[in-house]
Amino acid sequence: MRAASLVVRSVRNLTDAELVLPARGIALLGPNGHGKTNLLEALAYPVLFRSLRGARDREVARFGGPGFHVGLVREDGLAIAVTWDAAGGRKRVTIDGADCPRITDALGHWLAVAFLPTDLALVQGGAAERRRWLDRMLSLAHPAYLGALLRYRAAVAQRNAALRRHDGPSAAAFDGVLAASGAAVLRHRLDWVATAGGAWREALDGLGEPLPVELRYRGASELVE
Repeated sequence: MRAASLVVRSVRNLTDAELVLPARGIALLGPNGHGKTNLLEALAYPVLFRSLRGARDREVARFGGPGFHVGLVREDGLAIAVTWDAAGGRKRVTIDGADCPRITDALGHWLAVAFLPTDLALVQGGAAERRRWLDRMLSLAHPAYLGALLRYRAAVAQRNAALRRHDGPSAAAFDGVLAASGAAVLRHRLDWVATAGGAWREALDGLGEPLPVELRYRGASELVE
């Protein structure tokens, strides 16, 4: 789904910008430091409702300003808006003017792909970076994955807190949730690897001589049917 227009208020050095985005595409030209990347950051913000550069909301807001606002309208007319208030540190997300009580409810309405120099960390960095990337992608594509992931993380945090209190019975109470949600997370990851592996090999073959490559998922545990 293509973006038809973008409104940006007080995002970094962008005070006030309104753009109509033509179907044929748009090129951003200008000297370094004049806001081209900041505009792309704003365009991608409604994907996960956070900065693709890893910045905190306070850092995204124009220095000294009351906060920031990003509004995007898809070509089908659906409007997505996010506003961050510096005074209260609160973020408000709306879809077609209706408030989303949880940001997770707004995920998936706008999808975009960004290519950044930091993407090299996927192959050069550790496993944690690759897990974060896979978590973001699967959360956008499959709401059930995001739900299982959030349940798993919450259960891990609560179980660890019980262990720090030396409360074995309370810690054991989370075993069932951990097993069920962890299995759901692992199944989604394995299914993605099985599906994406073929497309990945085809893409590499199109770049030149075919190579004997394979996409694998190596986790700390195995899924038992």
